[in-house]
Amino acid sequence: MADYQNYSITPRSAVNVNLPRLEIEVQITDSNTGAIQFDFTGVNSIMFPQYMTNLTPDERRAFAQYIASWLIRHKAGML
Repeated sequence: MADYQNYSITPRSAVNVNLPRLEIEVQITDSNTGAIQFDFTGVNSIMFPQYMTNLTPDERRAFAQYIASWLIRHKAGML
C-alpha cells in the first residue's frame, strides 16, 4: 500500500464548472429483515451537485477529502 507524503488541500476561489446534473436514487434496507430504513427515491432523491448547497463548510471539506483521494488514486493509476 502506498503512503501519502506532503499531502494538503488548499482552498482557492470559487469557480463555475459545467457538471452534469445527476439524480441519485436509492433505498437503504436492513440486511437481515429487508425492511426499508431510508428511501431516497422520487421526491426524496438526491440531486447533485445542487445538494452541495445543503452542506456545512465542514461537510464540504470532508466531501473534498473524499474526492481528492479518488482523484489522486485515479491520476496515479491506482484505481
